Amino acid sequence: MLNGSFESTEGCTEFISGFRKVKEWSNPTLGTTDLFNDCIVSHAGMPNNYNGTQVAHHGHKYAGIYCYSHDDYREYIQGKISRSLKAGKEYKLKFFISLAEASDFAIKEFSILFLPSELNLSTSEELSKKQLRKIKNDKYAIYPIENEMYYDNTERWIPLELTFTASGNESYFIIGNFNKNSRTDKRAVSKKNRQNISYYYIDNVSLVDTSVTIENSLENVAFTARKETIKTESQRSFLLNSTYTLKSIRFEFDKATVLEESTAELNELILYLIINPKLHITINGHTDYLGNAAYNQKLSEDRAKSVADYLINNGITKDRIKYKGYGESQPIDPNEPEDAQIKNRRVEFVLSN
Repeated sequence: MLNGSFESTEGCTEFISGFRKVKEWSNPTLGTTDLFNDCIVSHAGMPNNYNGTQVAHHGHKYAGIYCYSHDDYREYIQGKISRSLKAGKEYKLKFFISLAEASDFAIKEFSILFLPSELNLSTSEELSKKQLRKIKNDKYAIYPIENEMYYDNTERWIPLELTFTASGNESYFIIGNFNKNSRTDKRAVSKKNRQNISYYYIDNVSLVDTSVTIENSLENVAFTARKETIKTESQRSFLLNSTYTLKSIRFEFDKATVLEESTAELNELILYLIINPKLHITINGHTDYLGNAAYNQKLSEDRAKSVADYLINNGITKDRIKYKGYGESQPIDPNEPEDAQIKNRRVEFVLSN
């Protein structure tokens, strides 16, 4: 997957329609997909923007699309695949979404359209089968992401996954809602009916071969270690059922996002888990005592989850990971100085069979 978090752009995009400047991505229709980033403070900024408040799931940018709006208006994101998919092979497409606070509705319908070539249609409506008939000499396939719940979370990023078998030669894919308004299953999340919209943020898109090897997994987390290094790392040992602190993982006050500069230690942990596939990991989040206890409890859960999401997004399966928040209940330094409180804002892990 190329530029999966939309980080590579032509400079700082100051306008919400800046998605057209994201490398390896495009708009398949006349819908003007939005791009938000933290390099500016404006309606296209981050975390605050014209449709709500959200930090990036990964990096410094994320996209935004209308999945329901007046007159069947739709927006989509179209990504380029680094290498055409091979027929008969199984792949997994994964991305993260979060409902914008300005939305009146939550939907449960996201689908993926795979194509052998880039799509560019002169329509601003939904990509219906009628519209897709305009594609000549191109085979395409639409895969719905099965879900019984509405995607109504405005605070957290929700992972969506699609596992499918390729027909062969798929080189592009499109994410969005392919149903017109009358066929979209929606649920009201606001009584104000402000704009009659359903708007979602999207971030951290990945497409992987499910038969990925250890070496491929290492590549997915940007490791460049040679086999000799892997062998050396595999000789490291952690005591089972013992608690270890992720020393480089620190959080700003009132924040739960894993910063880019904090990922090196997580990548080493991922490497260890890949080499020891029978191990399971429990991640525990903690906060300082500042603020409301109930709020701190939720914040600690969010911090543990953000680390768990990073591991999952980089090749560690969900069934090997548990996470829990302890709020302010287990300080390692009960003193009041700021440096002590920094120590208490931490994430720990425990390995087990």
